[in-house]
Amino acid sequence: MNKSKYDIDSIKYWDCKLNERPFYLLDLEKLKSNYKKLNDAFKEIYDNFQIAYSYKTNYIPAICKTIDEMGGYAEVVSDMELYLAYKIGVNPKNIIYNGPYKGKGELDLIEKGGTVVVDNFRQLQEIIDYVLNFKDKQYYIALRINYELIEGKFSRFGFDINNDDLKRAIDLIKNVDNLNVKGIQCHFSGARSRTAWKTRIVTMLGVAEKYFDNNLEFIDLGSGMFGEMAKELSCQFADQPTFMEYANTVATEIKGKYKNSTNKPKLIVEPGTTLVANTMKMVTKVTSIKDVRGKKFIGLNASMHNLGELSTKKNLPIEIVKSTSGTNYISGDLVGYTCLEYDVMYREFKGDININDYIVFDNVGSYSVVLKPPFILPHCAIIEIKNNEITKNLLKKNETYENVFKDYVF
Repeated sequence: MNKSKYDIDSIKYWDCKLNERPFYLLDLEKLKSNYKKLNDAFKEIYDNFQIAYSYKTNYIPAICKTIDEMGGYAEVVSDMELYLAYKIGVNPKNIIYNGPYKGKGELDLIEKGGTVVVDNFRQLQEIIDYVLNFKDKQYYIALRINYELIEGKFSRFGFDINNDDLKRAIDLIKNVDNLNVKGIQCHFSGARSRTAWKTRIVTMLGVAEKYFDNNLEFIDLGSGMFGEMAKELSCQFADQPTFMEYANTVATEIKGKYKNSTNKPKLIVEPGTTLVANTMKMVTKVTSIKDVRGKKFIGLNASMHNLGELSTKKNLPIEIVKSTSGTNYISGDLVGYTCLEYDVMYREFKGDININDYIVFDNVGSYSVVLKPPFILPHCAIIEIKNNEITKNLLKKNETYENVFKDYVF
């Protein structure tokens, strides 16, 4: 916990303007720095490398547009996210469409030269039925690969290499003269260790050789790397590899595999949390302090849903912005505005805090904005920060009650 570096007047300005609602702070310069560090680490070893940003992690248009401007691809998993990629002007050829359930947008993207990663036989058959109507044109897709990453731990996504599913899928494609496989992809949620990434690249290189004779445009390893974080948070993890350590683990393998080849596939990763977690903060206000049977509870005008899933497992770094005079040392839990008993935003807080003071939560850029439900209160605004200065640049408005209820039939 640190004394905040943020100007109290700037926080009070937005607190008043947003009707005493909590709000996010977004640092796009930090995003650019994260992107460059990850990109540079891998390209130092294997130049044919590409970042594809995971829209589902946080689809704030300002983030997605910044990634596009830096040369990053868009990794989407729904027609909604595909719509956003088109709206901000992403070149269709720089879009990767993943996911177990896709809308009709997949066919549009194939027509435009984008990449559709097929997850199951139904998706594959839909594409086959479509391309057979245009036999004078060649179409290209990718396949999601399923295998056991860690003993006893496996994913539900993709075609299993341990049964005949992958071979069956490839045979179906071979029977269609104008349909081709240009790449393979995998994804394993939560497997962030270097050992897990070593297994990913070794297995995928084996699949590329066994089933495709190393004749692929790209190998996509999905997401799941640690990003940079404050000491208060990083010390809560046993192992936190750096970007360079991930690159040494992964890029070295593919470089060695294709050192004597003229056909070197593009290595793609799909970071989300890795790039955006530390780019966002949330500013909340203390609304109450109470004592229940000897335990203190400090109530805030935000909830755990505003912070993302990590806050349910770890204490996020926080900074106190004093709005009151005097000292009031308290030991207790920081809790949200909901009627849920488990809405605890920070456990065992100890510090000088009083009603109307502000608390700034760090590392809230991952799955916070996109997973916040309209539960009890609408979602909140996003403000840009530059060089730790809170600007007047509004990136997202407060959601209103009308936003929440406009689609209901009264």
